[in-house]
Amino acid sequence: IEYVERAFETIENSDEIEELSPSLGRLLVSQARSILTMKSVVQNLNDDLEKHLKMIREKLIREHPIKSKIHRWIESKLFEERRNYILQHQWDAHQLSIDQCKALGNQQAAYFIQRDFIFRKDHELILRCNLKSPIEPSKTIECSRSIWFPSKI
Repeated sequence: IEYVERAFETIENSDEIEELSPSLGRLLVSQARSILTMKSVVQNLNDDLEKHLKMIREKLIREHPIKSKIHRWIESKLFEERRNYILQHQWDAHQLSIDQCKALGNQQAAYFIQRDFIFRKDHELILRCNLKSPIEPSKTIECSRSIWFPSKI
């Protein structure tokens, strides 16, 4: 983390980058910080999921000592639990990223993550349904065929 902060400070104070465009260094550092924030949020959520699944596995082994020896049974239960956990926490990454970007003072990144969150939550499913290709083709074209083979003439 200390190395990253020193690199950010160097980028922000770089005269060469400032010559290219005013405040470009600050923009690059802001973008990098928002990406690091989002990665850490996703990593934390993945760690929470793994802890939850480990706890569920231990609970299943404790409550069902015989069934838990059947690999398919325990894997199906864990798969079910993973799916439920993901559905319950599907918007947490967006919410936590928005909160952390705002806490860091990166309002622009928070704004765009908020826009993405609103789109995915409210509009994406509707657009996917409307733009999905029909299962059956709307037109079918039939044409006759004839094979031309000169040796048969």
